[in-house]
Amino acid sequence: MISKKILIVGGGPTGLMAADFAILSGVNVTLVDSMPTFGRKFLMAWKSGLNLTMHDDDIVFTKNVTHNGSFIDRALDEFGPNEVIR
Repeated sequence: MISKKILIVGGGPTGLMAADFAILSGVNVTLVDSMPTFGRKFLMAWKSGLNLTMHDDDIVFTKNVTHNGSFIDRALDEFGPNEVIR
């Protein structure tokens, strides 16, 4: 039986969530990051605050994160900054 394994580059919040999901799905995960600790943004949040999204209106937010009609454009139509804040 072949075991599934993946490499996740980036130990920030998204990488940690992806690793958790993959592990719960039975995948062997290798997680790497250039920083000395995983979850560094969470560890440092008490010093400068934790910014998960910019508090911009939908038009400004979309303009700042979209690139040439990529898949993120379609995702943001259904899940934008207001949904993240909620």
